[in-house]
Amino acid sequence: MEERINNLLEYKSIIVDKYKNCVYLSKLHEKSYEFYSFRFKLFRIFEVFSLFFLSISLIIYLFTQREFILLFSIILSTLIIVMVLYNKDYIFYQRYTMHKQAIDKFNSLADQYKNLKLDIESQNADYTYLRETLNYLNNEYYDCNIEMPRPMNYNEEMHKFQENISVDIGLNHFDDDGIIPKELKR
Repeated sequence: MEERINNLLEYKSIIVDKYKNCVYLSKLHEKSYEFYSFRFKLFRIFEVFSLFFLSISLIIYLFTQREFILLFSIILSTLIIVMVLYNKDYIFYQRYTMHKQAIDKFNSLADQYKNLKLDIESQNADYTYLRETLNYLNNEYYDCNIEMPRPMNYNEEMHKFQENISVDIGLNHFDDDGIIPKELKR
C-alpha cells in the first residue's frame, strides 16, 4: 500500500511538472504569436499603402509628366517587388499560425494533465489507467515539442523558468501565477 502511495506521489509530481511546462510553453508561444501576428499585419498594411501610393503616383505622372513623380514610382515599385519576394512564402503568416496551433496544443495538454492530477487526488483512478494516460500525455508532449516551432527567446526563457520552478509552489493546487514570470503575463 505504501509503495502505491509513493508511486502516486511520484506520478503527481511528474504531472505537476509537465503541467507547469505546458502552461509556460503556451505563454511563450502566445508572446511569439503576438509578435508575428503584429509583424504580419504591419507588413500587410505597408503593402496596401505602398500599392495605393504607387497607383496614385502613376496617375499623377500621367497628368503632370514630372520626372520626380516617375522616380518616386520606380522606387516604390522596386520596394513593393522586394517586399513581395521577401514574403513570397508568407513567412510571418506561417509563423503566427504555427504558434497559434502550439498554444492550442499546449493548453489542451495542460488541461489533460490537470484532469489526471485531479484523478489522482480523488483516488478513484486505477493505477494502470494513470500509468497509461501519463505515458500517452508524455508522448503527446514530446511530439508537440518536436513538431511545433520554438518560441522566441526559448533558451533564455526556459532557463528562467527552470530557476522559477525550483521554488516549491505546492502540489495541492495549480498556481498559474506562481510559475509565469511578470514579463510573460498580459
